[in-house]
Amino acid sequence: MKLSDIVARLVTGWCIVLLLYGLLTFPDAPFKPCQDGPYCGKGHVTHTEEEYQAFSRWQTLLFVSWPFGLLVAFTRKKKSSAAPPYENSTYN
Repeated sequence: MKLSDIVARLVTGWCIVLLLYGLLTFPDAPFKPCQDGPYCGKGHVTHTEEEYQAFSRWQTLLFVSWPFGLLVAFTRKKKSSAAPPYENSTYN
């Protein structure tokens, strides 16, 4: 296996794990300031400043990682979808 394949798999795995972590850890996201407490989620559940900071760090990491992951996935897909050479073709 080539180094580029290993890196592509690692980046893809990182992006998937990061997304799943956020979906499971912050099901009430996005958090925003509210009247009932420091921060509220979309379900109107109050959250602490620490929870908001953790959500902000995760969101920033997600927004930085995913474009890079999509770029890696796109270039990997483009390489693998290239047409094979016509060595064994009956048209030669």
